[in-house]
Amino acid sequence: MNNRIQVKKLWENHGQKRMHIQGVGKNDGTEGVNNRPYGISIDFNVTPTVLHWLEQQEGQYPSANNLKNADAPLDYIQAHLCQNSKGDVGMYIEGEYTNVIGGAFVILKADTPACEFLLTFCSDNDILRDGDDAWPVDDDDAGAQDDDTAPA
Repeated sequence: MNNRIQVKKLWENHGQKRMHIQGVGKNDGTEGVNNRPYGISIDFNVTPTVLHWLEQQEGQYPSANNLKNADAPLDYIQAHLCQNSKGDVGMYIEGEYTNVIGGAFVILKADTPACEFLLTFCSDNDILRDGDDAWPVDDDDAGAQDDDTAPA
């Protein structure tokens, strides 16, 4: 299993659409670092533009709940989390061009529990990228989230 984060194309929970992220990686049972057998699951509120873009993308991976099922639908898209030296956090999501070449870049609110949870997971699994070299857009173009939610 390769460590990664992946974003669901369409996630709706109780009538509320959100950006649903699965972190696939080690699970050492550490309280606060993992909340699923495969790693983590967490939701973020993002702009309707980001949600619409996600729905239009082609899936690359099955749900981490179905990794052993060869017939599972490919509903998830590869994503990469990065943090720059100022502490800003952004997520690059692979797909069709939207605000960056090769996908979308979404800025997350770094000082929220949900973002801190995701940062910890990515850091612990050696998949957190250096944002100083990877920050591709101005903040106004990045579909910044309205707020955040707790782990799913």
